Amino acid sequence: MKLAAICMMLLTGCATHSIDNPEKINVDGIRLVIRENVIKEALPCYSKLIKSYENSGKSVEMLEGKLVIQFEVDKDGRASDIKIKESKIASPEVFESCIRQPMVKAQFPIPPSGQIAEITYPFIFSNKNKISIRNEK
Repeated sequence: MKLAAICMMLLTGCATHSIDNPEKINVDGIRLVIRENVIKEALPCYSKLIKSYENSGKSVEMLEGKLVIQFEVDKDGRASDIKIKESKIASPEVFESCIRQPMVKAQFPIPPSGQIAEITYPFIFSNKNKISIRNEK
């Protein structure tokens, strides 16, 4: 069974939807892990990519935009099957270099009843060395 949580980081928080089970994953815990682990590790990487693009004369605008990641959290709280669901970023380096590795290393809340949780999570990248985790509206 899979438990699906769609984290759309609105001002009110994440929305959760479960499949085949009324139990829900701890979406606040998912949000905290993303903020405290993934983004903290991704920011220095993203800054290096920006500097690299600037030094080589490439447009840093290729590194800007919305990136929606989809991944599963297994029964041990580990992310797997991490993939891009939607991207408005021209350069795939942002995902491969800056997001995938922190996601793999992070310890997420364990889904209830030994299920696998499917998570969809948006990131907004800006060349002002910022990564935001809220929707464009």
